[in-house]
Amino acid sequence: MARQATMNAQSDEDLIQALGNGDENALRVLVDRHSAAIYRFSIRFTGDESLAQDIAQEVFLRLYRHARRFVPGTLFKTWLFTIVRNTSIDLARSYTYRKAYSLDEYSQEPERTPPLDADPDPEERYLSEESAHRVAQAVQSLPEKQRTAVILRYYEGLSAREIAGIMRSTVASVESLLVRAKRSLLKLLEL
Repeated sequence: MARQATMNAQSDEDLIQALGNGDENALRVLVDRHSAAIYRFSIRFTGDESLAQDIAQEVFLRLYRHARRFVPGTLFKTWLFTIVRNTSIDLARSYTYRKAYSLDEYSQEPERTPPLDADPDPEERYLSEESAHRVAQAVQSLPEKQRTAVILRYYEGLSAREIAGIMRSTVASVESLLVRAKRSLLKLLEL
């Protein structure tokens, strides 16, 4: 129990290095810390629950296999989301069909749900859910690079510099992608 508490206190960078040295408990901690973010990215990127689950599993398999490749001094979050993005692209390309799947239930993170006593007006709730659904569909229709930048910036809260590292691009290119994505989203949502 004390060993697990010690591992939970370690940084992601320390954990991936421990995993690279054969400590499988480090993988458990990384899975606990990052599975929700990986799944959120994958569901928003692909629009398919089943595929997003496959992507999350494949990401952790790749983390396990390639932990020794982690370069000390690199930001773990950038390295992780590079793997998540590449895995999402790889598996989405090989996926032979795209299931039409509503993203309503994934448009809000569970930790942001309102308290029980804050029951909104049913009309407000419907309009909010409808708006979230429209935004999710619009994001889903963006080109792959724009969709990636939008998800990482606005849903995962990464900086343009972190996104540039993940996409192997420049900060200026990421900012340009975000501007083009905003224009496309405004047009798609007719705002």
